[in-house]
Amino acid sequence: MCLHRPIARVQGSYSGLPAPGGTSIDYRRLVVPHVDGDGTARADSVDVLDHHGDRLVLDGVTLQEKDVLAGLLDKGTQVSATGWLVNGHRIVDYGYTNRSGSTYWRFDLNAACGK
Repeated sequence: MCLHRPIARVQGSYSGLPAPGGTSIDYRRLVVPHVDGDGTARADSVDVLDHHGDRLVLDGVTLQEKDVLAGLLDKGTQVSATGWLVNGHRIVDYGYTNRSGSTYWRFDLNAACGK
C-alpha cells in the first residue's frame, strides 16, 4: 500500500480543478473512505480499490470538511472521484461540493509513495 499526498488542492470553487487531459478513467466506485481496523471511518484519507491498493491522504482537511466527508452530514453534499491517464500517470481528483462551495484534491498515483 502506498500513501499519496495531493499534488494540488482547490477550495471554494464549484468548478473543481481543470481536467489535465489524457484518457478519462471513472474512479467513482473505486475511491472509498478509509476504515481503520476498529471499524472507524476516517475523514482524512480514502482508499483506492484497484490492484495497487493506494491510500490518498487529504492534507489540510478542516473540522467542517471532516464532518462532511466522514458522515456526509449535509444531504446536499456530492462526493466525486474522477481520473485520467496522462503520459502513463494515473491522476485522480477527489472532492466534494455542497451549498457552501467545494474542495478538491488532485493525486498522481504513479508518484513515489508519500509524495
